[in-house]
Amino acid sequence: QIAKLVYPYADAIVANSGGVADDASAFYRIPRGDLQVIYNPIDSDEIRRLARAEVSHPWLEADPSPLLLGAGRLDVLKDFPTLIHAFALASAQHECRLAILGEGGERAQLERLVARLGLQGRVLLPGFVTNPFAWMGRARVFVSASLSEGCTNVLLQALACRTAVVSTDSPGGAAEILEGGKWGSLVPVGDAGKMSDAIVSALRGPPRTDTAIRAGEFSLDQITARFRDVLNPGHSPDGVHR
Repeated sequence: QIAKLVYPYADAIVANSGGVADDASAFYRIPRGDLQVIYNPIDSDEIRRLARAEVSHPWLEADPSPLLLGAGRLDVLKDFPTLIHAFALASAQHECRLAILGEGGERAQLERLVARLGLQGRVLLPGFVTNPFAWMGRARVFVSASLSEGCTNVLLQALACRTAVVSTDSPGGAAEILEGGKWGSLVPVGDAGKMSDAIVSALRGPPRTDTAIRAGEFSLDQITARFRDVLNPGHSPDGVHR
């Protein structure tokens, strides 16, 4: 309620994705044209540096098969059960293994699902890791099964690591970040079969290296410049006020 009172006095209203802007427009009854979209920034150089760091884990060292990676809080919105079901289907067609980084209240349910599907030893839930990029840099495919997202920073991070991406076309920013599928595969929410097909296609296709181009569009410099334009629209880079 406070937000509805304050918004009319704002000099600018910024959302971190088009989907978030659409939701804010509908919920707060703000004309969509009054909302500007500026995505969250990432530091691609630092992410790639961390991705090259050594990571010591017996599970990584013991098996050379392609690694699928999921990451995020183990909660309902991340829909890791769909990812696990998709992995079960994909691994029947192409050798691979799955690690899901993160911790949360759904851990016990996910562990029971892994056991019920007979995937012990092929699915790892290592919990919170201090450097997820070291895992991301070693993954062949990063998969997001989320039911909804805002600006999905983790997709940008995967793109910066030059890791193939499969994501649900969930409400939020995934389709925007991947430009409708140009930089990664988009699949329907909750569809393990379609997710499995996309995973297998990514595993069988050549490794992608051009995804870093897309990640570079979300650099600190570019995003900072966007905010500068919003806060001071009459300012130009040459210092001249228009």
